[in-house]
Amino acid sequence: MAGVTGWWAETIIEPEPAALTLTGGVPVVEVTNDIFIEPTPAQMTLTGGQPSITTTITPTGGALTLTGGVPNVVVGNTITPTSASLTLTGGVPTVTVTNNNFITPTPASLTLTGGVPTVSVLTPVLIDQVGTPGSESTGNVTCTANYTSGADVLVFAWGVGSSSSCYQADFSGYTMRFLGRTKFNGGQLAAWVAENFSGSTATITVSKSGFDWAQCVAVSYTGAAGFKLAKIAKGSGTSASQSASPGPAARAIQSFTRAGTSGSFTSLSGGTNRINDSANLVTGTVSDTNTSGTFSASITSSSNWGSMVIEATPQAITTPRVNCIGALWTESNSGSAQTFTVRASAGDYIIVDMAQSANGDPSSVTCAGTTMTLIDTAPFTHPNTGSGFLKRYRSAQQGSAGDKTVSITATSGQWWHAAGVSVSGAASFGTPTKTSGTSSAPSQSATCSAGQLVLQSFVTAAAPTDLNCTNLFDSPGGSQVYLLMNAAEETTTFSATGSTNWGAIATVIT
Repeated sequence: MAGVTGWWAETIIEPEPAALTLTGGVPVVEVTNDIFIEPTPAQMTLTGGQPSITTTITPTGGALTLTGGVPNVVVGNTITPTSASLTLTGGVPTVTVTNNNFITPTPASLTLTGGVPTVSVLTPVLIDQVGTPGSESTGNVTCTANYTSGADVLVFAWGVGSSSSCYQADFSGYTMRFLGRTKFNGGQLAAWVAENFSGSTATITVSKSGFDWAQCVAVSYTGAAGFKLAKIAKGSGTSASQSASPGPAARAIQSFTRAGTSGSFTSLSGGTNRINDSANLVTGTVSDTNTSGTFSASITSSSNWGSMVIEATPQAITTPRVNCIGALWTESNSGSAQTFTVRASAGDYIIVDMAQSANGDPSSVTCAGTTMTLIDTAPFTHPNTGSGFLKRYRSAQQGSAGDKTVSITATSGQWWHAAGVSVSGAASFGTPTKTSGTSSAPSQSATCSAGQLVLQSFVTAAAPTDLNCTNLFDSPGGSQVYLLMNAAEETTTFSATGSTNWGAIATVIT
């Protein structure tokens, strides 16, 4: 080589050829004669934007500080704590292997403190049929009752005026049971019931004193086992209302009427209205409900008004209650025996009140032929005689059901009234309370707990036209002396409006 002197040696390494093994078989080799496949380059898209390529940051290691000092680490030493002793407080139990013999304790007797409860399935009281009001009349009034056999039929009598009384109801020959009366200035409202009657129709006649207009209507219900004493309300103006709280499955049955001969009831609410007879001289309504609430109505002309609510219960009433009433429906001054009947159930007591305008005790008062016991006498000063009285008598407990005849032989020539009621469910009679007054409004208060009954009466020298209590007897046809027998199932102030001479007596019955 030009410009180069010397020599060199070249060693060529030739490795031993290796055998190439293709797993999966011999590939097909195709000669393309220098024709290369050049795919079109793809464009890469970075979702989220262009990444930033920067220098990697490597932070300086931090110093680890152990709060409390450096722990002592021991390698390979197993810590075995000393075993604790198990102590059973109360001693060591005895464990017995029973081989699946299970212990079956003797069953204990279940004792219910207070006695065994009574479970009752109550059938609700329901409306049966609604009647049509009868014709208005100044004499006795009638209506027709249509009902399902076994239903209970209620009749309401509405009256205008202060000198009349609807005092007895006849159900095709059967004397209906009286539930109470609302006496208010210029009108009255009374109700009776015939319970559990067969048949399907009956004519009802309501006996009436005086010459004021009156009207009656019948409504029937099913499922009732008892009817409570009527609760009354009264007022004056262009609206009327009364609240009601029927018990479980019970039904409150309510009626309005007004005084005078003008004004209709509208906008009735608080229950289901069954009757609204507002087109004539006498006006009255009947509604009912099975829930607590207030019955209310508007009156198109300002009037005195009266209302009553009767609760029909699905269970028999076992607390003291007024059963039936009987009376001398006219005033008497006879010295011979005068009689009337009071229907009673077995176990009832019969209470008779007698009011007289002057001195002279009756020579005989009997019930079913047996002398009645004089319970007490309330003093009374009649303005025409300067004397008088109100006496209360009680029979023995009745051993059988039926009509019981009350016979009274009074002093001849003295004007008197008498009425009696049978009382069911009575266990004891409290000591009567008495009071009296002259030239004043009659009033007497009585305290009555739940489950008790108050039987109260006034004797007056003038006929009260407005009573703040449920009335049972109001001396229809009276002129010289008046006996007003009333009742309540709660603490009540029995009172009447107007100034008169009067006496009063009340007994709480348990």
